[in-house]
Amino acid sequence: MGGIVSSLVTSTACCFGQAALSCCCANLCGATSSIASRVGYSMMFMMTAGLSWLMLTDWAEKKLKDISYGYLDLQCPQGECHGVLAVYRICLATSLFHMIMAAFMYKVRSSRDWRAHVQNGYWAWKLLAWAALIVAAFFLPNGFVMGWGSYIDMPGAAIFILVQVVLLVDFAYTFSETLLAWWEEHEDKRYLALLVSVTFGSYILSLVATIIMYLWFGAPGCQLNQFFISFNLILCIITSVLSAMPQIQEATPKSGLAQASMVTIYATYLVASALVSMPASKDENGVLHCTPPLTNLDNTQTTTLVIGTLFTFLALAYSASRAATRPNFMNESGDGGDRSSHLYAAVESGAFPASALDADDDPDRSHSTPFGTYRPPVDDEVEAVRYSYMLFHLIFVVASMYLAMLVTNWDTVTITKDDFAVVGKSYAAAWVKIVSGWLVLIVYAWTLVAPIILPDRHWD
Repeated sequence: MGGIVSSLVTSTACCFGQAALSCCCANLCGATSSIASRVGYSMMFMMTAGLSWLMLTDWAEKKLKDISYGYLDLQCPQGECHGVLAVYRICLATSLFHMIMAAFMYKVRSSRDWRAHVQNGYWAWKLLAWAALIVAAFFLPNGFVMGWGSYIDMPGAAIFILVQVVLLVDFAYTFSETLLAWWEEHEDKRYLALLVSVTFGSYILSLVATIIMYLWFGAPGCQLNQFFISFNLILCIITSVLSAMPQIQEATPKSGLAQASMVTIYATYLVASALVSMPASKDENGVLHCTPPLTNLDNTQTTTLVIGTLFTFLALAYSASRAATRPNFMNESGDGGDRSSHLYAAVESGAFPASALDADDDPDRSHSTPFGTYRPPVDDEVEAVRYSYMLFHLIFVVASMYLAMLVTNWDTVTITKDDFAVVGKSYAAAWVKIVSGWLVLIVYAWTLVAPIILPDRHWD
């Protein structure tokens, strides 16, 4: 285990120091502490993803078996269970780190709270604590880690998918409304062309993916797969037709095919990912069916992994940016939120300049470091935090659980009666994705019909 300790601590010390990370965030993010800290945690999450993928390589699996002196050893085909369990351990440590941070940041309302300095600073100590948790996770018994992956990570991943669903619907509306507003304001048809391209491109990709799913997973005799594909197609058509109906357009003028296309392609992706996650089945002759050839299956798994990772980082980035642009969004109750709202309103009305949102009492705070000139990020949260620290970390908790499932292709590790570890697929994982795909379409459909069903409610 000493090899793991030295490797992780050395990598952390070499790659990130408090000054290096702060300099990077300050330069890239406009030198505000609220944005710089979010970028810092996102970089930590990227490190988690990189380490997780590394653990699945043959080199890492062999090293884990050698340096653990048999503690992590399991009898499994080609040692593949070692990599899967290593991913579980790394993501477990990351989830635990953000759980601790979430509990510690409960009801932090402004940077005047001393805990805000822990959120926005002390990066070297936080990175070392995170590395220590990863090292400690490798001392956990294999049985505990298997149970965590099956009974904690999988439900947590399902919760994060639901978070993605809500964010996707919100993003679809925001994206289309923004492009339309720019088109009307600047009279530039390029914005309209981009919106039309995204709309038709999403529908074309969804159609192509549906055809491929029928060819690879919907062969005769694969009724369940055929049902999943067909039902998703029907729901996508219904939501698209709804979005273009005159009654819907009158009640919700900003709705349309643009949002429906984005929801459609995401729901189609979830179905494809679910089919890849399903255990392979055999016919009466012992021949695999309802699955594509092995070469195509490997390519499909890689594609779903890349797309899933992209959606994960986009969801994390969008949730953080959305919190920054809406002062009351995800904000714990308290006077700080009211002060922030009034300050934002004053800036928007022109009563105060935009610089009033920033607090910089010391005009010359820069000093030299081995990494260059360092200027601490401007404290823009003196009146109130720009986002809920606690909820921010809770999102990273379930995101880490989702990452564990994503990197391992939703594989589960089980022990047979002969103490043999088996890595396999799970119908539970497939159903999580299928139901999530249905939910994203249902949630979007509800946003269309809700203003008609409940006209007295304010829908914004």
